Amino acid sequence: MAEKLLVLAASRYDFTSDDGKRLRGAKVVTVEGTVHRSPDKVGSMVAELPADAEVFEKFQGHPLPAYFDVEYGVTGGSKGKVGVKVVGATFLSALDGKPALKAA
Repeated sequence: MAEKLLVLAASRYDFTSDDGKRLRGAKVVTVEGTVHRSPDKVGSMVAELPADAEVFEKFQGHPLPAYFDVEYGVTGGSKGKVGVKVVGATFLSALDGKPALKAA
């Protein structure tokens, strides 16, 4: 499943928790694709989506915010609930019209 989204930012983390467990991953900050029009909500909300650490590289070298075709995958969430995470992304266009930058 994929969706065109405005990605505001992306970050990754890699650290060892207090109990010695290594934690690696990424976070993708985006604007929801849904535009709400109700008595209690208008516009598109900001959302933080989890991702594997390697997905962060899909956003490097691009001027953010930018539009991406974002691919989702299903993951096990907390307390046995199903969750969604970003598993891939393809650059579509910059918000300001600037071309993609070369990765460092």
